[in-house]
Amino acid sequence: MRLGVIVPLLSVVALAPAVGAEVTFSLPVHEAPADNAWDHYRTAFELLPREGDLWYRVQRGPAEPSPEDVEALVAEAQPALRRLREGLGKPCVVPREPFDPLTPPDFSADARARQMARLLRWEGWLHAHRGDYGAAFASQLDALTLGQDVARQPGLLGKLVSIACETIACQAIRETVGEASNDRPALASLVGRLQTIEAGEVPYWETLAHEYEAALAWINWLRTPGSITREEFREAYGTRAIGAACARARREVDRFYSDAVAMAKRPEWEWTPGALAVPADDTLAGQLASPMLAADVVRRHLAGLRGTLLVAALEQYRAEHGRYPEQPAALVPENITALPLDPWTGDPFLYATTGDSCRVYSVGPDRRDDGGADLSAPPAGEGDCVFSTRD
Repeated sequence: MRLGVIVPLLSVVALAPAVGAEVTFSLPVHEAPADNAWDHYRTAFELLPREGDLWYRVQRGPAEPSPEDVEALVAEAQPALRRLREGLGKPCVVPREPFDPLTPPDFSADARARQMARLLRWEGWLHAHRGDYGAAFASQLDALTLGQDVARQPGLLGKLVSIACETIACQAIRETVGEASNDRPALASLVGRLQTIEAGEVPYWETLAHEYEAALAWINWLRTPGSITREEFREAYGTRAIGAACARARREVDRFYSDAVAMAKRPEWEWTPGALAVPADDTLAGQLASPMLAADVVRRHLAGLRGTLLVAALEQYRAEHGRYPEQPAALVPENITALPLDPWTGDPFLYATTGDSCRVYSVGPDRRDDGGADLSAPPAGEGDCVFSTRD
């Protein structure tokens, strides 16, 4: 047996009695409701149209598809969309799969969740093409709600799939919101729902806590007699001393995740690669203590979600006053209840306006105000996360 997968990211079991350092967090326990949104989603995923020529024509790249193709795709997907919407807004708890390190996990639901988010994005595009911005925003917000619920899967992979779904929705909203400047009811509804969704985002520390649980499940399995031979353990982790290696890894995992969760609970995450290092010679602990490498991905997602909320609120303000505000503080409390914070600093987003256009931006990973220079432009790693309207 070769151990090609270190930890199945979606699998957890009950924890063994503590034998490591003191752990400073606990994992929320959610009981599955009788009418669980996830059950509706799984059925909806199975009803999605098979990807083929129609899908490819709609998603063919930078060129916009024909409205006829999008209309045909949305019509074909109506059974899936109806089933999905039966679940949206209901309590969502994703059941935990039994821990089985020898069976590859089933990722089909994650792929179909992304496909569903793309479908909702095109449904919204079709509504916007027809001038119905309220319906367009409703479709895009449904994709955002679905993505948020996907993050209720235990583990880092569920969080990353959730981010992919929510990013699709946020991009669609930002593409549409400038067109809807004369539809004040649609903008007001959009801003209200975006605030609710942003407030309900599954916090990253919960993802880390689930990853901790999965790490302990792996350690416990390694220590179970008959699960692995000493030679297999040596090949995977560089030593035949299974008990000693697992005990040491448990101490390091306890320390790592306690520190990581504490950092992720702060408004700003002052995390650097060296801050949470495990001993370089501890192969097992190093493989079990790496999720904070995704911290900047999560931060960038939060910046995108909060930036989308700000852009929508700014468009709502412009529809009401005929201009953008001099500062985003003018949005409070009529448009939004509080200014969202930059996840890299814990401070409000930065802002610039020229009257006919405006931009809000996060300082991004370098935590430096680069004047709104877009992070996606060279040089790599420098710049800000920019969210503009009417540029």
